[in-house]
Amino acid sequence: MTTPSVPVARRIARERFPAPVLVKRRPRHDVVMRIRDELRRRHSVGQWLIGCVGVASGIGMIIAAVVLPIQDLNLRDNGIRTSAIVEDVQHSGRTTNYELGFNLQDGMPYTIWTDKVESGTQVGDSIQIAYRSGDPTTVEDVRDLGRWWAAPVVFGPMGSFFTWFGWTMWRGAPESFKRALRARYGHR
Repeated sequence: MTTPSVPVARRIARERFPAPVLVKRRPRHDVVMRIRDELRRRHSVGQWLIGCVGVASGIGMIIAAVVLPIQDLNLRDNGIRTSAIVEDVQHSGRTTNYELGFNLQDGMPYTIWTDKVESGTQVGDSIQIAYRSGDPTTVEDVRDLGRWWAAPVVFGPMGSFFTWFGWTMWRGAPESFKRALRARYGHR
């Protein structure tokens, strides 16, 4: 077996191991512009709007599902309880406002309008209320304090759905978003 000559060995090495091809890199500005154009093409303004509104409202509902029961339980456990007299009733649409008169902890008379009274209460009725010691404007009927569980039951699933829906709208392909709009409004 003979060894190849040096020029033949170099040719064989070039064929087996080609020299790396140098790629000219794009300037950073071009990369940023390409990403921006891809994002702009990928999501329409409507898709961004629906996605952001859905996620924001969903997160707000989830926060309400946590904060509202904490406030109700705090008022139930730490609120000052007293009796109040219903002095006046006003109906405006579906809302009924009650004027309550009661004495604060220090004996000062206090009057407030509120809608946080059990329905069916009449003028002259005496009801039990609870209020925060530093803030007597947070008046609530004691009979309503047992309903702290309603906010998580309602706002928890709704907030989760709105967050999922907004995220899905934002992450979905723009073609499917446009197709859904066309199918809904009858455009082709």
